[in-house]
Amino acid sequence: MTTSTATPRPTSGVTAQPTIGDLEAWAIQVLLTPGCSLNGLALDTLTEPYATIAQLLDATDPVDRLSVLQQEVRSRNLPAAISLAIGNANPNQPTPAPTRTRYVIHYAAEALQTPEAIDWVIEELLAVGSVGVFFGAPGSMKTWSCLHLAVCLSTDMDWLNHEVQPGAVLIVDEESGHRRMNRRLGAIMRGLNAPATIPLSYITLAGFNLANEADQKALLEAVDKETPRLIVIDALVDIIGGGDENKVESVQPVLQFLRMIAETRACAILLIHHSTKVGNTYRGSSAIAGAVDLLLLCEKIAGGTTIHLSVAKNRDGEPTSFDAVGTWTNANDPALATFRMAPTVSGSQSARYSNAQQYVIDYLTQHGASLLTDIQNHASSCSSAAARTATYRLTRQNIVRRCDSGGPGTSATYDLVSNMAPIDLAMWT
Repeated sequence: MTTSTATPRPTSGVTAQPTIGDLEAWAIQVLLTPGCSLNGLALDTLTEPYATIAQLLDATDPVDRLSVLQQEVRSRNLPAAISLAIGNANPNQPTPAPTRTRYVIHYAAEALQTPEAIDWVIEELLAVGSVGVFFGAPGSMKTWSCLHLAVCLSTDMDWLNHEVQPGAVLIVDEESGHRRMNRRLGAIMRGLNAPATIPLSYITLAGFNLANEADQKALLEAVDKETPRLIVIDALVDIIGGGDENKVESVQPVLQFLRMIAETRACAILLIHHSTKVGNTYRGSSAIAGAVDLLLLCEKIAGGTTIHLSVAKNRDGEPTSFDAVGTWTNANDPALATFRMAPTVSGSQSARYSNAQQYVIDYLTQHGASLLTDIQNHASSCSSAAARTATYRLTRQNIVRRCDSGGPGTSATYDLVSNMAPIDLAMWT
């Protein structure tokens, strides 16, 4: 079922008769049915007024939810068809696809509201709601690099000096196959000492054709089951259903569908793709660059193990580049093999800090030794929680130190380490 919504207009007018989508009816019926699960569905992603009603039910004792719903239906003067749709919804069926609105009308007052902070998955590179393309030539280690990123994210480890906001990862592999994927992930997990319990899942060689509605539904079911924060897809050419990657009509609908997933499922999507024979640009239609938020080129420096990564497009951050070294041990023994990636810093290159880390450094530079609560409460370029996490990370990196006694009841106080080098604020080049 399709509905349209709009931000409230500042003048009075005619209100459209409300309807309800399949997802909204299902979610409310689940909340009314003991033992049923929302499968990780975020209630605030439902359309209004059903997001508010669902959140109210979720906060109500289950035995009282039906009466609360009936009261909401009456007080909001919702038509009887709404109650009928909820009653007919099957709480045991898979999560329906979200109600997709053709458009939403916004008004000028909304632009003056405080904007939401960017919810970074990979600091300064990829955010929730974003679709990125990670491309490179064969042998450039683009797949190894993306899988390393996936394990870092699911283990809450910084990736090549980029802070991550951890969460589950779903890998959709259409190129490597199950045996090769096991070997690669095993080597990376051993290299990072990642436990078997990390929230990482993968699907291999399912043959997803995302130009096909049935395959779109199948992928959505997997996403809703695993609720990933990041989805890695290898490779773009494999999911366009045999279409021509050079044609807009082949790639644009698939990229639009992936953006819908990223927006409605509150995750980021990273597509592995191939470069041209020249190697410095991606292969295919120019529509790819227009449709994605991040273009990241992966190149292996000839004659060594250094990997050069450069950002060709970054809608939410700044273009930058950085290097890493990939190393294997016991490469000939799949049961013992390990793979590691480490950032390289040389010459004029400087350490790279996230927005939150840079805020903490700037605050301590200006104010000297400060209570952690003060550092958090004065955060302007990041959230209070991000400032706290950044302080802890900088402490582990020996950039910041705790300078109070640390005894019972002592307020945590932090300062820059006395012997730290002058901070170069430039990004890696």
